[in-house]
Amino acid sequence: MTAIGWVSTAGDDEHREGARAAAAPSPAQRVVGGVIARALDLADTLDAGSGAGYAAAIAGLDVLESLASAVEAAKARLIVEAHAHAHQMLARDDVAPGQRRTHPDGTTESVLSRTQITAIDVATTLKVTTGCATAKVEDALRLVRHLPGVLARLEDGTLTGYQATYRIARACTDLNPDQLATVDEQLCERSFTPGTATGPGAHRARTANLGRWLDAARAAAGAPTDTTRTRRCGFAGRRLDFGPTGPDGMSALFASMPAAYATALDRLLTDLAREHARPGDPRTEPQRKLDAFLTLFTGPIALFSNHNDDPDRPPVTSVEWDEDGQYVLIEDEDQYTEARAAWDAIKTLAASLDLTLPDLPPATITLDVPLDALTDPDARTGPEPPGEPPDARP
Repeated sequence: MTAIGWVSTAGDDEHREGARAAAAPSPAQRVVGGVIARALDLADTLDAGSGAGYAAAIAGLDVLESLASAVEAAKARLIVEAHAHAHQMLARDDVAPGQRRTHPDGTTESVLSRTQITAIDVATTLKVTTGCATAKVEDALRLVRHLPGVLARLEDGTLTGYQATYRIARACTDLNPDQLATVDEQLCERSFTPGTATGPGAHRARTANLGRWLDAARAAAGAPTDTTRTRRCGFAGRRLDFGPTGPDGMSALFASMPAAYATALDRLLTDLAREHARPGDPRTEPQRKLDAFLTLFTGPIALFSNHNDDPDRPPVTSVEWDEDGQYVLIEDEDQYTEARAAWDAIKTLAASLDLTLPDLPPATITLDVPLDALTDPDARTGPEPPGEPPDARP
């Protein structure tokens, strides 16, 4: 006989009913008690005579996955319960969450909204960022208030937390309540699992099918397909981020961009890395690709070996220019010509991708010309050549 905590799982109905009864005093206790009762019911589905073999382990994994779904549904209910009572966290009774208040001096301030108040404690409790916690609050509100059918499928283990939250609830952020109700009805009219499937996981929906079903449900609600919505959101969320500097002096770079641009840039950088690989160059191809990438922003110097390796030269922390506007680090004329040609090629290729790139600064020549030379270009100035009479001018 196995036991979970203090409650027997040998079919003891008295203990099970006791667990349910003990959950009555508050909504939070009812939710937690429901999860405990669900755990007991799932534990009873395991065959005690199967021993400790492979099949028993997989069956146990299936049970835990179903329990994890129930836990995720319970978390959503508790988050919504906290959201409904977020006003209790305000220090004054004469203000409401989200209220804008005007002071006698004319200044205004906004009270934290229910979502903001809840997200602060969700972040602290679940040890996630405030942004992640805010998304969890919004997902929970959408599931509990507008997608009850999806929530029920999550509670009974038909859907996983990932499927219900990320594949469905978060994919419906652009829908109004009426559209959400239609999506919920359309989705839950389906049988998420084939009736002929048996064994562990047979009752659980396949993630691969959800996208197609969600597209059909959104179409019935008069909304764009999830694929279209996802691509629009993805493009709207395009960004480039720099990570913090690590102990090794390096920083990570993350970019989210359309796949066509990423593919084109990858091929361009690969071609450049291979074309400019010199005999004896100690750099690997990924290193040369990064150097070629840096060339897009710092010029042709990145196409050649790292000058920071030169012990006689201080590390380069910024672009260096000479008086003519060329890179100080490229002193060989042939090398500079080759680098300049590569740089022009990069700009031409990148322009076809609709990218805007910085140009090398033009060389500036300052000439001091006497006023007489400008007013009388035929006049001859300066000292006379030696041995030439003053009147012997051409």
